[in-house]
Amino acid sequence: GWEQTPDVAPALHLYKDHRYAWAAAGRSQKTSAPVDLQRLRQILKVCPEDSLVGVRNRVLLMLGYYIRGRASELARLRISDLEWISVDLVVIKKRVSKNIDSDKSPEYEVNDAKCIAALQIWLSMLAELGQADEHLPLLRSVDTWGHLGPVSMKTGQGLTRQSINSIVKSLAEKAEI
Repeated sequence: GWEQTPDVAPALHLYKDHRYAWAAAGRSQKTSAPVDLQRLRQILKVCPEDSLVGVRNRVLLMLGYYIRGRASELARLRISDLEWISVDLVVIKKRVSKNIDSDKSPEYEVNDAKCIAALQIWLSMLAELGQADEHLPLLRSVDTWGHLGPVSMKTGQGLTRQSINSIVKSLAEKAEI
């Protein structure tokens, strides 16, 4: 209804027709297959257990599996979100949305020995580097030379959602999945 603006109704009608034709042809948006335990084990085989990046990737993959975390939820994890109940049990608070009260955030119990071991190794590596404060992000970038990357001053984030997606895709390709 503004002066000198084109009428959008014909374009919307064309888009609607295209959307229905696309769906009728059996096409849909491409989504990745969910990671099951077999695929997770395959991907974990390509992650070295003796390097900073390898341990970080193991933690990223296993936490993603056990807390059913999306990349954005994994990127938001803080060290303070881990509550150690015992040596072989950790409760992880998942930060799902800014619209959910922190008291109502879902919590997941993880008691898998390999995941616990990877988490403990990762936290000890962070502590050795002086980067294990409670307020810091759990997942951090690691450069080509094996150095821990900085926390973003603007967002306070370590890894971003996009970088987590890239890491998982490259590990899946490397594992030939």
